[in-house]
Amino acid sequence: MPQKHQRKNFPIDVPHKIAIDLSFSEEQFQKIIFGLSAKEMENRWRIYYENDTLFFQRSWTGYTIFEAKIHKEKNRYFIFSTLIIKALQRCEAFLWTLSGDIG
Repeated sequence: MPQKHQRKNFPIDVPHKIAIDLSFSEEQFQKIIFGLSAKEMENRWRIYYENDTLFFQRSWTGYTIFEAKIHKEKNRYFIFSTLIIKALQRCEAFLWTLSGDIG
């Protein structure tokens, strides 16, 4: 499972908040928090979970592109909004592609 301290970490410099509505089961949550660690140059993302927040970083630069706070209610997990770098504020469609990859 990837951790924050494993590589360079740069926070979002100019955050932009986007409202989204994603929910997932305990099984999906376990897959999500397992994260993703780049092992080759072709792997462009590093994803890790820390303090109820899911971080999406560029694997080789360490720049944070997305941050998503995860909330638990009963037996479901939810993401209601995400912070993205301001340069990507028009890329909301990317978040919806992620929702298809979760399940």
